[in-house]
Amino acid sequence: LGVQDKTLILWPSASVRQAEFTEKPFASPAEVSSAFEGLCQERPDYAYMLRPHPNTPHTLPDTAYHGILDPGFSPDDALLAADVVCFEVSTMGLQGHLAGLPTICVGFPDIAVFPQYNKGLIADDLSQAVAQLTARNLETLQQDAAEQGTLENATSTITQLIVAISHGASI
Repeated sequence: LGVQDKTLILWPSASVRQAEFTEKPFASPAEVSSAFEGLCQERPDYAYMLRPHPNTPHTLPDTAYHGILDPGFSPDDALLAADVVCFEVSTMGLQGHLAGLPTICVGFPDIAVFPQYNKGLIADDLSQAVAQLTARNLETLQQDAAEQGTLENATSTITQLIVAISHGASI
């Protein structure tokens, strides 16, 4: 990928333009790239990977100098490559949290739900997510993730079942 010496931010793109139950639009790949380009210029230790939703492919914006497009990784491989997951509403955000990665829910913690119940980072918008990343290095992000805690009890059991099913287990 060419970013081994960088803290790699995974951004799983949405499959639709806006979330159900709200008129607030999801960020476009160009908006995400623009925000992360500013971060990477200020903090050269960061890079980012845009991951198109399987149902809504897109290309890397022309202005993306510090970003890469997911080369077609499986969800598991994308998470293995990533150091932090920034997401709006995505199962990749939940999978990243369950894998112990630092996560930042951007703009939709009420719809994504799980960020409200742990100590994961929540940002109102991309600029706030960039500010949170600017203020932290990988070690600090990992410490934040270690302190996130688990989803606990019934929710934890359900998410473990979902992960098992997603890996082909029969329940």
